[in-house]
Amino acid sequence: MLETLGVTPSAINEFITSEDIYITLPHASMNVFFPRAGVSRYVYDLQNSNKNAFHLRFFLTHTNFSDLNWRPYAWWFNNGGKIDKLTFFTRNKKKKHNIVYSLKPNEMHSASVDRRLRHDFDTSMKFKRISLSFIYMTAVQEVNSGFAHKGRTLYLPLDAFVAFIIHQAKNDVISFNFLEAFLSQAQCRRLNGEELSFTSEWRDAFIFDNFTNIALLNFFQPAAFVGGEKMDNYWHQVIEKWKMALPNQSEVEFALPTNLVMPAVQEYIYPYKPSSDIAEQLIKNNIPYSLTMAIQEHDLFSKKE
Repeated sequence: MLETLGVTPSAINEFITSEDIYITLPHASMNVFFPRAGVSRYVYDLQNSNKNAFHLRFFLTHTNFSDLNWRPYAWWFNNGGKIDKLTFFTRNKKKKHNIVYSLKPNEMHSASVDRRLRHDFDTSMKFKRISLSFIYMTAVQEVNSGFAHKGRTLYLPLDAFVAFIIHQAKNDVISFNFLEAFLSQAQCRRLNGEELSFTSEWRDAFIFDNFTNIALLNFFQPAAFVGGEKMDNYWHQVIEKWKMALPNQSEVEFALPTNLVMPAVQEYIYPYKPSSDIAEQLIKNNIPYSLTMAIQEHDLFSKKE
């Protein structure tokens, strides 16, 4: 399990000694839908070209059940040629603003889950929070199918990084003086039961606004943050956030945040096309093709490079 998540001593050493770190920011969900699945595959290829490159995957655990791009309330998979679904939580008006971090896994009947995924799925349902279940299953699928390098990819929840930043700022004067400009201008949301609510006090924050989160991650000084066109469209706001917080900071000491847009998605989708039968079922269910389905349909675990 630790090896899959990239938290072994050897993997951590790879991270510490790496000269080129790539950061990606997926949402926590069991579903790794295409074309988004291509982002991790793109970084995988970058690492093939640069054996010293490391991949940091920070998962947004404040996704709520209204986010249909990730559909975190259920998992779609291929069950013997038929699209099947395991529902984790009921998605109703009362529950749709619940965030995945706040909820615990339920006991699930996994008999219909593919044998290659069943053991890890059962393991994932034993985590304290379902957000961790989602992160673990994403790691299992990616590192075993040639979408991430085992030992050179670290899977972490973004909320843990934010909690660490707040802890440092609250308990260390030097850290506070350095981080105050970031935290005082951030939009903060605190955990209120199973939902998020806005707060003016950064000390109570569960998560900051997207631009602050990314700007803080720039302290890792990555080679690039990797994403799609949506990230590229708002990147100037990330840079503005960084400059506002550190107006007197030399760019020689800390480089500005840099983003890298994944190339044309077809390059990373084409090898994993669904069959015509599966494609028809996807249309009927109004969902995209996923890495889970590709693993089963194309036997990716045995074809890993």
